[in-house]
Amino acid sequence: MSEPQAEGRPIFSARLEALLVEITRAEAPNAGRFCGYCYNPLAPAQEECGHCGLSTAARPPARQIPAEVFDMVRAKRDRESLVVRSLAWGGLAVGLALSLLVMATLPFWWNVLAFVLVLGASYVAAANVANWLGDAIGYRWGQRTLERRWREYVGRRDA
Repeated sequence: MSEPQAEGRPIFSARLEALLVEITRAEAPNAGRFCGYCYNPLAPAQEECGHCGLSTAARPPARQIPAEVFDMVRAKRDRESLVVRSLAWGGLAVGLALSLLVMATLPFWWNVLAFVLVLGASYVAAANVANWLGDAIGYRWGQRTLERRWREYVGRRDA
């Protein structure tokens, strides 16, 4: 019984994402009443999921979120942070290389000043590029990973 993912709707609700973080940090228990399809938290009397729209009659609620869902979210966040960190460290490496090049070509007192200025500017540039471009690329890569893993999981779960 595999329900299609609605176009444009995130796989996990914002409420579930926040709860997954709390559970991972041991700030909340992995117990409750969750949608049997998308694991969105359900109120005790709620008969239809507010995220995927599936009724509890069609698929009984789950009592806890499966470990595979936590693995999916962890993989998504790992992808996102990998891109940001790679761009930040790559930018710093470029800045260090430029600073050393400047040091090799200028007289001593000028190269100390140039080293500090180039390294500082590269730090600011790397941080901005990592936050702006890295977030965008990392988010898309993480989303694609989550979507692929969710499709595979639903296929196995519903088989």
